[in-house]
Amino acid sequence: MKLCILSDIHDELAQLSKALEVAESCDAMLCCGDLCSPFVVHHLGKGFKKPMHVVFGNNDGDLFRMTQFLSTLVPPLSSTTPTASRRSQP
Repeated sequence: MKLCILSDIHDELAQLSKALEVAESCDAMLCCGDLCSPFVVHHLGKGFKKPMHVVFGNNDGDLFRMTQFLSTLVPPLSSTTPTASRRSQP
């Protein structure tokens, strides 16, 4: 299994896009926080369709909107705080 580990995105969509290109070959993703804004979660969800686990960091601003959007992703993402995980369907 190949695991993609990301952290400290800090709203840098250009860098995130590059990372998501590399992540295409991975089986799952662990995002270790500091996404910062809800639009980054949207970008992550569009760019990676495999199982994803998100741990919020100390710079994640709007946790309500982030968990709200994460719960709409397919496969579904559980929206628990401080962590959220998108799991494969059995």
